[in-house]
Amino acid sequence: MPLYLSKLAAGSLRDAVCGVVLNRDAPLFNEGRIIVEQELREPRVYFAILEQLAGGGMAAGEIGDRISLESKAVNKYLLSLDSMRLVSKHVPFAAEVAEVIADHISPATRQLCTPSPIARHTSPLSTSPGP
Repeated sequence: MPLYLSKLAAGSLRDAVCGVVLNRDAPLFNEGRIIVEQELREPRVYFAILEQLAGGGMAAGEIGDRISLESKAVNKYLLSLDSMRLVSKHVPFAAEVAEVIADHISPATRQLCTPSPIARHTSPLSTSPGP
């Protein structure tokens, strides 16, 4: 059984996601970085592109300008990232095409690891929400 499956199979879904994937000290936290470093020839360039996209969607030409790479070359890297489902292309109506990071950690997953407002303000001995 692959390591990630054995780690995710133990305990509740909440414990698995919060403790094994989203925790900075977790064994799977850097899995994406490790895969990019192992699978791609120029991880430094890919990470530079992803870093630019992390600030918000932008066109290949703008990314190229910021990292000193021709937009044609940036498009080649973006195609690889798209095939890995790390980025996706968004074409807003009457606007320039923009690449964005694909968000595979949905709001539901984030919410799973975030205590509810009531839980944060309730003591273990109290049955009513706190101030």
